[in-house]
Amino acid sequence: MVMDGWCSSQPVLGIFLMKKTNKRHDSVSAQRMRHMRIALGFDQAKQFAEWLGVEEDRWGNVERGYPLSMMLLKRLCQKYSGLSADWLLFGKTDGLSLKMAGLLL
Repeated sequence: MVMDGWCSSQPVLGIFLMKKTNKRHDSVSAQRMRHMRIALGFDQAKQFAEWLGVEEDRWGNVERGYPLSMMLLKRLCQKYSGLSADWLLFGKTDGLSLKMAGLLL
């Protein structure tokens, strides 16, 4: 099996990609989630978590940079018309409604 750069076997490449993308804490994402919560009118994470219907610790983990779960992603998009999964996950603004962009940007 050749192990130099991109000329590796598929399983090794898969492991390489998992290590590169398996980052536990993402400070940029954490900052985006805190900013969103405050922009939407929730000063306290506890209040926001209750409104979303999740444990305070679960939302707290998101604000510490842990990955956003699919359940939370769906719930946020359902509760807030104009919010986009692309913005929540990657910070891409092109999918936001004008009203939401005005709040978040």
